[in-house]
Amino acid sequence: MEGRRGEDGRSTREYFADHFSAEVTHAPGALSSALVKIAYGMVKCEGEYQQVLSQTKGKDRARLSRQHGVSGSLALMGISSVHSGAALALSGANPTEAAAVMRWDLVNPWARVYELNSTHPLTAFRVRALNQEAVEQHQAPSYPLPEDRRIRWGAFPLEVVLWAAPFVSGGVLLSTWFLDRWIDKVGLQLPPGLDGGLLMFTGAVWILRTLYRYYGSFEPAQIGTLIQDVDASQMRPRAVRLSVEVLGRGTPGLIWSPDLVLRDSSGMIFMLYRQSIPFARLLFAINTPEMLTGQTVEVEGWFRRGMRPYIELSKLATPEGKTYRAYSRWVQMSLAATAFGIGYLILNL
Repeated sequence: MEGRRGEDGRSTREYFADHFSAEVTHAPGALSSALVKIAYGMVKCEGEYQQVLSQTKGKDRARLSRQHGVSGSLALMGISSVHSGAALALSGANPTEAAAVMRWDLVNPWARVYELNSTHPLTAFRVRALNQEAVEQHQAPSYPLPEDRRIRWGAFPLEVVLWAAPFVSGGVLLSTWFLDRWIDKVGLQLPPGLDGGLLMFTGAVWILRTLYRYYGSFEPAQIGTLIQDVDASQMRPRAVRLSVEVLGRGTPGLIWSPDLVLRDSSGMIFMLYRQSIPFARLLFAINTPEMLTGQTVEVEGWFRRGMRPYIELSKLATPEGKTYRAYSRWVQMSLAATAFGIGYLILNL
């Protein structure tokens, strides 16, 4: 066999493994079901867990087994994540719901960017390959993918520029500092005020990037609707307000994990507690997740989509009126404004 190839033409071991498993078991549909449940799903009973486990091989099987051991028959599973082990869980493995979620992999250009930093191909591409295996074996695909797969470019070029600009300008600025002696030795003369100008530019684009990434007023939403949003990315969020039950820590058994798993009637999702303040995540993680587990809370935050969907917390309010907030965006804005101000002073001194 020549090798299975992904959308981008790269041959990967996962495609080889999927092809081999489909050939041996003659059940590509069952393999697709196991993959979807691992990538997006939650095992709801011991019998279903054993069925999924029997269809899973290698590292995915070991990870699934470990997570089941930690969290019992309600095991949250993930083969790739925002951090370690963070995954979305649908309210079931319904093919229509799964196809709606996987459409993001097919049409959002950011999906290809995130895949470059992942150890696994996008789930939709693996399911598509297994669907082809099913057709070749004269079987109906268990998880038909959406027909409309046109890439939705939208504001993607602008988002790439905003995402990269602070890193590029900051990198150039650091290079001028570290290579200063070498530049003098080769007789090059840098323009006067370059440092100040680069620092101002870095601060300005950092402010724009932060404003873009945290844009919008918080609107009521449900998890089931959010996870079907094909336009969301880590750069383009949706500001949402959710009434949800806290199921526990984002990484089961990890006592220093401040992130949470949230559930409403339409599904489950990972919540990222991002803080730029030193030790703030650790302080939140020490006792708070256990105190919140089982409570119905109101969460405001930004729905984002990387390799998996997640909510970045802005505010969490309990029924007793206790409030927890994350200040990452304000810290970023303050640092960016400080960089801009220092650059201005350098230019004008």
